[in-house]
Amino acid sequence: MFKKIAFVIALAFTHQLQAEHNGTQTKSADDFFKRWSSWKKAFPEQALTDIKSKLNQDFVNVHNAIIAEHGDSLAPLIPLINHLHNTNHKTAKPTHMTRMTESCKKRFNKVYDLLEQDTAGFLAHLDEIGLTKAVNESSLASAKSTEHISAYTNFLKLLFSLKDKDESDCYLFNAANSFFEYCFVDHWDQCKSMFFEKQSYPLLKFLYANMWLFLAGSGWRNWHQNTLDNLATQAQKGKEIIYIAGGGDWDMLVKHLAEQDIPFNITIIDPQLPTQPLYYPFDWEWIIASSADDGGIGDEIVYPINENKTITLVRSNFQEGGFFHAHVSNGEMIPVVSSKTTWNAVDQSGKQVGTLTLDRRFCTQKDFEAGNDKAILISFNELYFITLTEYLGGWKIETSKFDTDTNLFVKQLRKPLNKETLKNLTQANLYSYSDFQFIALGTCVN
Repeated sequence: MFKKIAFVIALAFTHQLQAEHNGTQTKSADDFFKRWSSWKKAFPEQALTDIKSKLNQDFVNVHNAIIAEHGDSLAPLIPLINHLHNTNHKTAKPTHMTRMTESCKKRFNKVYDLLEQDTAGFLAHLDEIGLTKAVNESSLASAKSTEHISAYTNFLKLLFSLKDKDESDCYLFNAANSFFEYCFVDHWDQCKSMFFEKQSYPLLKFLYANMWLFLAGSGWRNWHQNTLDNLATQAQKGKEIIYIAGGGDWDMLVKHLAEQDIPFNITIIDPQLPTQPLYYPFDWEWIIASSADDGGIGDEIVYPINENKTITLVRSNFQEGGFFHAHVSNGEMIPVVSSKTTWNAVDQSGKQVGTLTLDRRFCTQKDFEAGNDKAILISFNELYFITLTEYLGGWKIETSKFDTDTNLFVKQLRKPLNKETLKNLTQANLYSYSDFQFIALGTCVN
């Protein structure tokens, strides 16, 4: 193993010496993506009922730690927590579990069965054990959206209190996927009716809070493994993968395709705004163009794929275009130079195995036109903005004009979206600006 690691390091060093001789630059992919490597995950599909086998003392300990840390935000939901604990404590804050009794297991297991098989039944169960009543009779009745979000997301975390945080996050990620499918894919009529029934707002806010946090708020950084696998299938068919507003979020996709020896053609369409460095790789401006007169033609990024394989991205082209203007987070309008940068990927023998194109601009309607030669990808956060009408701050994309056979891949979702689902999302975004007025699904990521 150490010999293999040493080989990769030596290869990178050799590339660097050669590049310095040629007047170009060679960098390691770790220079750009290392800060992301520990907290960007690809979560597989996970049956929510699998957690039944983990209802042990470790679960109880983590469960109690969440209560200790978030007791204030969970206080309005004491009736629900008491139900799970099979107690009836009259306290200002939720109390800890002492142990996982058989009666407690039955109550938790019923929740997992409903979450896995019947989201509508799960919501009815929440109502039955007191969610709506608890909200209406507590401080949440007049609270800000942030307090609702904290209560509902921490309650869901209580259901998946595992010692291994990645494992817990995987369950939460898949639960949020189930909520999304309930709302916008499988039971849109039921979801739609909730926007017009104020007594249903606590349940709808529960769904929205958890979709927002685990798919956008903190989930923006994570991939669903199904999406990576589906895109690999598309690439095998020779399709170009067009990642709308993908920024610098291409490292995991490139690695996934290269690991399987699948040739790739990836185009990232993104304005790469200078006020959003958190969502771009370190030194992202160099990836677009170096300070050289030609933008850095011949520059290299050495990309370790695994212990046995390394590919090298070689900048083969850089072209500047005209200016476009963009509103940035501080409210200013700034000019940005459009450009197109091409990186060719070559393996250790020098054979080209892929192409990565960075197209620095805003997306347009035309970019979403379906075709047999391309697969369109977007992140959950940006999905909100293409399904939001222009006068509410959307991106001037009309999903109603998409082709009937549209198949939109979403980074965090386990299934691609069709035109009907996009229409439902567009309607939901409009309804959200009525009396509901809760967190938007694509805002305030952290």
